[in-house]
Formats: sequence, C-alpha cells, structure tokens
Amino acid sequence: MDVTDNQRKNVLMMHYAGTEVNQIYETLSVPVPGEGENVFDKAVAALTEHFSPEVDIEIMKFRKIKQQPSESIMDFYTRLKQGAALCGFADKDKEIRHQLMS
Repeated sequence: MDVTDNQRKNVLMMHYAGTEVNQIYETLSVPVPGEGENVFDKAVAALTEHFSPEVDIEIMKFRKIKQQPSESIMDFYTRLKQGAALCGFADKDKEIRHQLMS
C-alpha cells in the first residue's frame, strides 16, 4: 500500500487486524506517544509482547513448581520468586502466595 505515515499505518493495522485485536489493544497499557514518537511502532511492540508465547510458557512452568519432599519452605519460596520473575505477573506476591497454598 506504500503507506509511510505512522499514524495511517497504525489505523490500517488496527482495521485489518479486526475487532478482537482492537479490543485487546485498548486493554494494554500503551503510553500515549509524545511529540515525534512513532505510534505505529509502539502499537506493534505492545501487541507483539501481548501475543508472545514465551510468557505463557513461563506461567505454565511456574504453575508446575511444587515443593519437593526434602526441600525447605524457604528454598521452595526462592524457586517460586525466581519463576514468578519471568512471568510478568501484575502482582507477583499474590501469585506466589497462591502457588504456596496449592
């Protein structure tokens, strides 16, 4: 389409991506671009991060962390903290507490 204007690129991307992607994008915490910043690049980065499967894999790994029979609670807690750091949780402490209780 030979579009060079970043605002126009962003509008076209959202149009062709569809309603569901638009709704997801609106829920993401994307900072409003400042003067001279590229709105299209910010949108692409935010959507790429959202749809990245790596975070989902890390969350799956985190959910599988269980305390070993000979493992102290502090060692278990440390492993949970290390696992939670890779997951991008909004409230890591809450997720760790939940995993400790399960």
